Amino acid sequence: MRTTLIQSALLLSALSLATACGNPAVDPDATFAANGTVNNEIGQPLANAEVRLIKYSSDLQLLAPTVDELFSDSPRGDNEVGLDVSVVQTARTDSNGKFVMSFKGADIAAPGGYTTGEGLVEVATVVLVVRDPADPLKRAGVYTYPKLFMQSDKEWGAGTMNLLASEAIADTSIANINGLVKLSWKKIPQGSSMVRNTYRVTIGAPDNTSPRLIIRCNEGNDVVDGQCTQDPENNAKVARFISAYSLYRYYSSGGMFAAYLEANSPDYRFVSKFVVPAPVPNNTGDRTDVGIEGLWAVSTTADQPLLNTPATDGNPDTRVAITIPNATAIYAKLSPALVSDAGVLNTILRNAENGCVVLEFSVTAFPDLAGAKGSSAAMWVKKGKFCGENGAKDEISALAGFDTTGSDGVVAAWMRVRAEADGAGSNPYFQAIGEVAVLKKR
Repeated sequence: MRTTLIQSALLLSALSLATACGNPAVDPDATFAANGTVNNEIGQPLANAEVRLIKYSSDLQLLAPTVDELFSDSPRGDNEVGLDVSVVQTARTDSNGKFVMSFKGADIAAPGGYTTGEGLVEVATVVLVVRDPADPLKRAGVYTYPKLFMQSDKEWGAGTMNLLASEAIADTSIANINGLVKLSWKKIPQGSSMVRNTYRVTIGAPDNTSPRLIIRCNEGNDVVDGQCTQDPENNAKVARFISAYSLYRYYSSGGMFAAYLEANSPDYRFVSKFVVPAPVPNNTGDRTDVGIEGLWAVSTTADQPLLNTPATDGNPDTRVAITIPNATAIYAKLSPALVSDAGVLNTILRNAENGCVVLEFSVTAFPDLAGAKGSSAAMWVKKGKFCGENGAKDEISALAGFDTTGSDGVVAAWMRVRAEADGAGSNPYFQAIGEVAVLKKR
């Protein structure tokens, strides 16, 4: 799948720096420099750490690479959308954690950028990326906000870049008790900002052989609205609980998985690896599919049956296209049951970047789709909200797991997944369904 290239809260943003005429122009023969210091999680100098200066550019400077692209071995961008990404220079920190780079204006020029009558060339946007040497997968580290060199600003002092002391742990020890995996991490200082911190968690098989589950959440305590709740065992940390069954079945390799946390501070941005003390246990024997008696995509003008299609084949990598226009809801008629895990996987939602999907249940056994569609909002109970792209372009997964310690789950006769705009965003609608998963305890 092609990685998404449109900006989000945790992607690089060049919009505030770009102008109608493009980025600034510099002398291609002039010498430019970047320097800084890299520390480990406890503030000690990190020696022999790899530091890369990466440049990127696109038409009108409106696109930016994803975090995955920045941390890849060979960032290249995407020719399909006109985004160019490349490594300008690589350096290693010394015994004091310090690094220095020197390069020419031609090295940071934007490919295909303009040249002035005086021979100055348009620069690309650059970032410094440090990959944590302790992470064998090279996905963790720290990186800067975007930088634009100018003819009058040739030296970049990037300051002290500390790896994030996230204390991130993926606790699988409770999975056989309540069916959940607990993800917890230390809160990021907000500084003077009153905006709640936003986090992005990526989970998948270490060797990338599985699909990835990507979760975004803000600090808060309304889990129904998809927020990261305060860790009940440590008020300095936040937590998010996910379905152990779904993690094992869809997003791991025999229970083995890797998880990464993305977060921002006022000065830098981070990717921190979760400690995974043990693989998620195979509890597939504890779960079974709830019988889906009917499944439809619904718009204001038409319905599309989805039962016995790739939406219900048990494989999230297959999809069924939604052929009706502007489908804003998925309705599932269930064999009434106590649901333990439910949602949609790897689904294409048009305008997902600025959209959300809301997961709801009803205990009322409506006889048919018309009865479910005509019911009042009071007959549905919201159980989860998932916002923003969390996979490839316009891709979203909205999967909820319910604590089964004291009960067997949530009573449900119908499930509904609604698409709605996130704030003032464009109205989203379903274009393809990867998998509708509804499970119960055996």
